[in-house]
Amino acid sequence: MNREKKGLFLLLGLLTGVVLLTACVIRSYNNQSPDQYRSRREPEASPQVVRGLLNESARFFTQERYPEAEHSLRRVLNLDRDNIMAMRMLGNVYFLSGRYFEASNIFRAVLAKHPGDPVAHANLGETLVRLKWYEAGIRELLTARAIDPNQPDIDMSLSRAYEELGDLAAAEEYRRKASERNAEQEKSAGELPPQNENQETEPSHSDSPEQNHEQD
Repeated sequence: MNREKKGLFLLLGLLTGVVLLTACVIRSYNNQSPDQYRSRREPEASPQVVRGLLNESARFFTQERYPEAEHSLRRVLNLDRDNIMAMRMLGNVYFLSGRYFEASNIFRAVLAKHPGDPVAHANLGETLVRLKWYEAGIRELLTARAIDPNQPDIDMSLSRAYEELGDLAAAEEYRRKASERNAEQEKSAGELPPQNENQETEPSHSDSPEQNHEQD
């Protein structure tokens, strides 16, 4: 009987301790400021930080160090998720790394913000062609051409897409258009007046590589 009483007293003591500990925790919680439990927002990055990361990304991009470029671009987008230049470059990094599905998602995101962007349409079109979604890719390439027919290599991209689709007549048509366009550009370049050797030229201010991805 004494053993049962001792066990009962021990159990009551444990329960009392749990109740007191719970009360202390609740009191401590109530004394804290509510702001301490709110998630802290990342401080807004300065333009200098974003520009530095973009320049770093561009350097890695031109050196074909795509994993490092991706890392820098993701840092930019963590600080400024709507940075179009970073989105474009990240799409190009994915494309040149053979990650076509991820690249297509990035180019779609660019177009969601800038639906009339011909370069994004062209990039998305070529990416879809690489995914063998030929009809959708050709629609994007034709949209890009309609917005800006002066885009370089767009006709050759269409020619390759139609050839892979099996439409050889359309492929030949756009190959001819590409050839004619190249001839016109060469003629225009030859008609430019010679530049004065003493004339100073303005340096380029581009902080990033060409936004369109490379053509194979």
